[in-house]
Amino acid sequence: MREIFGQSLKFAIVLTFVLIVPLLGSASAIINDCDTTKITGHFTLIFEGVTYDTSAGTSKWDYSLTWDGQPPGLSYLFIELCSLITDQNLVAVEPGFGAIGKNGNTGLWGIKWDDIENFPSETLLTFSFTLDQLLAIDHTQFAPKAGVNKNFATICGPSVFCEGLEEPCIGNIPPSVFCPSDTSIFLCELQEVCLSGFGATDSDNNLGSIEISGGVLSGDTVCFV
Repeated sequence: MREIFGQSLKFAIVLTFVLIVPLLGSASAIINDCDTTKITGHFTLIFEGVTYDTSAGTSKWDYSLTWDGQPPGLSYLFIELCSLITDQNLVAVEPGFGAIGKNGNTGLWGIKWDDIENFPSETLLTFSFTLDQLLAIDHTQFAPKAGVNKNFATICGPSVFCEGLEEPCIGNIPPSVFCPSDTSIFLCELQEVCLSGFGATDSDNNLGSIEISGGVLSGDTVCFV
């Protein structure tokens, strides 16, 4: 409250800010009612999980495969992907000979580990690939081909529709406003009145602007006419 010639002058600080919701560190995902373990033919594929690095914008997809030893042995492993994903989106792959493209036997688009040799039975073989996309978990198809046998099934994997991971909402902390304590100013004639000590701090660093009702802010000083 400020008094001029015995009359009350009221002012207020109105803050407007732009809400920026960052996605920090890592994120979790909900498995969309898909199978994490699937047997087809004499092969068992296990979806071990996905690791999202939201700061880098990547997702790492891990699988393991076993064979019960019944011939023929494994020729290749194929996992379906969104058709917009290419080798340019492939950040890393293990084993290192995986490549992305259209599979001739299934007609589907995905990643294929070809020419897998000497895959022993009852042994866990791990596969992984890292994409520069934060894709949601959904149903995807896979094929562990063995000889002329075209084994085919569905399992959890990256969305074949290129649906992105839902970003968790991280709350914005409101700004802190400060102003001088109540002061009485007495003037002999009407003139501009200026008071210092105004401002605001914002821990999120996303404060858009500060608006003063009835006055003009310059630095930490508000002037009333």
